[in-house]
Amino acid sequence: MRFLRAHQPLRRVTFDLTGLPPTPAATDAFLADSSPDRHEKIVARLLASPRHAERMAAWWLDLVRYADTVGYHGDQPHSISPYRDWVIKAFLDDVPFDRFTVLQLAGDLVGPQDGEHPDDPILASAYNRLLQTTHEGGLQAKEYRAIYQADRIRSVSGAWMGATIGCAQCHDQQVRSLHVPRFPRPRRLLRRHRRREASCQGGLRRQPQPAPHTARP
Repeated sequence: MRFLRAHQPLRRVTFDLTGLPPTPAATDAFLADSSPDRHEKIVARLLASPRHAERMAAWWLDLVRYADTVGYHGDQPHSISPYRDWVIKAFLDDVPFDRFTVLQLAGDLVGPQDGEHPDDPILASAYNRLLQTTHEGGLQAKEYRAIYQADRIRSVSGAWMGATIGCAQCHDQQVRSLHVPRFPRPRRLLRRHRRREASCQGGLRRQPQPAPHTARP
């Protein structure tokens, strides 16, 4: 019992910060350390551990609905794991939350800062592909573009605003003063994100832009 009480703080903080039990080696080192700041040293070591970054990333990935498949009836593979790896690295590097936000919402519109890998903005902006996408051949492009944009509005509002403004897609929300006419407004920002609508296996393609109008002589 004395041993259990002695290592209980280590066990609890390791589970809290990494989601895993302490290793036998970590337990032996903790019990052998009689310094007054041994608890602080354990916390500092765990916060710098990749396991802590993975635990924090798991919560964020749940929030932004990370998935390796497209989610519709075919449920085709959705190769998005580089985004997952970037999120883990962002937590490990302690990226400030404002930069964490900018890179995900508009990474393709900004360049890397000092200390960032050149690919970081593009990898982070893969957040904008975390939604259900159809690979059906007979879909209506405009219909699904509107569906995708509405889905992104619901995702951004839930993850960053903590508000379920998706309800305002169909009816007014008097409690939060969210009204149906306001729902499409974030679409203007989200559709500026330059991306292909779906993979090369099917689904939407970026439509060719019409030639600029020129005045007749």
